[in-house]
Amino acid sequence: MNMNLGLVILCLQLLVIKIKSTEIENKIPEGYRKYRDLGFYKLHTTYATWNVARQTCENENAYLVIINSEEELKVIGDMMDAEMAAGVHAGFDDLVTEGEYYTIYGEPLSSTYVKWASGEPDNANGDEDCGNIEKNGDDLGLNDMGCESTRFFICELKDS
Repeated sequence: MNMNLGLVILCLQLLVIKIKSTEIENKIPEGYRKYRDLGFYKLHTTYATWNVARQTCENENAYLVIINSEEELKVIGDMMDAEMAAGVHAGFDDLVTEGEYYTIYGEPLSSTYVKWASGEPDNANGDEDCGNIEKNGDDLGLNDMGCESTRFFICELKDS
């Protein structure tokens, strides 16, 4: 009898684990894909301004991608290559003080992985305050651009 009870308890524990695993998988919004051990990302292939992109990501319980390593930058570059995107919005800006870049969470950009694209940031025309990741051939890095410019964008799931 004790052996049968133990077997029933084990089966119930395995069922609970399976249910929890399924719940986690079902919470991943449509279109997000896991890349290595970095997290879940989604490349939106509709053009949007930086603020619309930021809000779209927030609506998906995500945020505009923030680069934290060379490996993550390479994954983003590969995603861009797959859609032939020369640039995508990213989660940083210098909207408060020109030249002082912060992530969308209010952390200094310098607290993350920072690799600017060649010649960037340049605040062209004195009006480039929003974050972008730019790819020009082998040159891949961060860029400042106008917030009203429309680009594809990449969302990264929170707590991924």
